[in-house]
Amino acid sequence: MVMRVAALCSGGKGEQVLPQKEPLNTFGDLSLHKNSIDKTIDRVVEELSMNTRKKVDSYTVEEWIKLYKAGYSTLQISRYFHRGQRTVWRHLSRVMKLRPSLRDGPRYPKRSFSGDLVEKAYLLGLRYTDLSAQRHRKQIQVRLSTTHPAMLDLFAGLFGKYTTVKCYPINKGEKQGYEWTTYCYVDRSFEFLEVTRHLPNWILEDDAIFLSFFAGCIDGDGCISIEQRRRELWYPNIQLNSQNKLMLDYIFQKLKQMGYNPRLRLIQNKGSATYSKYKLNNDLWGLRLSRKSETINLLKYLPLKHIEKFEKQKIISENLGKPWTEIKDKVHGLRERIRREVSEHVTEAQQEYKRRAVRLSNPKLIV
Repeated sequence: MVMRVAALCSGGKGEQVLPQKEPLNTFGDLSLHKNSIDKTIDRVVEELSMNTRKKVDSYTVEEWIKLYKAGYSTLQISRYFHRGQRTVWRHLSRVMKLRPSLRDGPRYPKRSFSGDLVEKAYLLGLRYTDLSAQRHRKQIQVRLSTTHPAMLDLFAGLFGKYTTVKCYPINKGEKQGYEWTTYCYVDRSFEFLEVTRHLPNWILEDDAIFLSFFAGCIDGDGCISIEQRRRELWYPNIQLNSQNKLMLDYIFQKLKQMGYNPRLRLIQNKGSATYSKYKLNNDLWGLRLSRKSETINLLKYLPLKHIEKFEKQKIISENLGKPWTEIKDKVHGLRERIRREVSEHVTEAQQEYKRRAVRLSNPKLIV
């Protein structure tokens, strides 16, 4: 480019001039990092604008105090009022005692896991089916989402003795609707909840521990049903569906060793939609125990804790030998009660979700 311009200026004689080194264009050289530059500039400008604002008046501090007492953090308050978090913290700390931060240690007291293998196996059964667990700094975060209030009660009962349990509503869209998410933070003694694909050997070696694990699986994602066959006969069934076929294979083989005759079959292919209207990431497999005598015998030894499934277990054990006409009202009554509770629970989640959305859009509405 420089050689061509020099030639034209010299009358076209083709005088060659060495190309001059162009001055460094800092922003041009960093064009590949435009996004990071823009973010950095915006952050610096925001910090400068925060630092050049007028002094904080007493009325603003009073609003901060009300919001902080309502549960908002200093970071949330600073973002809403376009002030530095340090500024908000400094003014609030002068007039009140602030909540401890993560740097000061955990806010809520925590107890270490009891070490009981039966309880550990049950928690692992829930973890392999319905619970999620992951590391969060020096803690383990455990959570699950559900539309059943009985599951929230179960979660609180299991982890409430170790830490503080909380919940909040979520919206999964038009297809799946509203439900509740419950969660807690536990210490590192719960690291066993960070599971692998293979079941630990200590679960399969002892029948009582395995039954506790299997009860956790049933309480998490399993189903106990009571079905009518012919006019007066009824049969109980135990069903466990999962995309984790390896886990079902372990359970299938262990039940066979214990003298039961379960069935394992493919229910839905990968990519198809479930009844909850979401697509499967893997094939969905089902483990089913339907022989009446075997199902009744197994239910005697399963330490179920989910109240809905425990009540089905109770109906089965208390009505052995009775015809369908004598137990159908109990079965239908329990089904109707569960449907009603779930419907009310979903409605509460929807109302609370919308109420929180309004609060988050304008924190001053709660003052």
